[in-house]
Amino acid sequence: MRLRNRLVTTTVILNLIALSILIYRQLNASHVDLWFIVPYSIFVVFLATRARALKSRVAELVDLAAYRAGLQRMTRRGAIPLPKSEPEVEVPMNVDPAARV
Repeated sequence: MRLRNRLVTTTVILNLIALSILIYRQLNASHVDLWFIVPYSIFVVFLATRARALKSRVAELVDLAAYRAGLQRMTRRGAIPLPKSEPEVEVPMNVDPAARV
């Protein structure tokens, strides 16, 4: 299963408004307006880190649910990894050399 970052409508609207204000101020000002660029950049970085954390958490939950359902993980090449077999235990037996069967 591949997870993608999907944009939320409110986030798109907020970013369009913020970018339009930023572009308008930069076109009408003769200097770089850092008081608006820096908070907007921090907001974008915050959104990116939260999206990455959410994606990681959802992947972890899906992986756990698949494990509980008994599904196996497939690699990208399509090969199914072999399940780890339990180690064989050798049990010593007391054998009387005089007793023959």
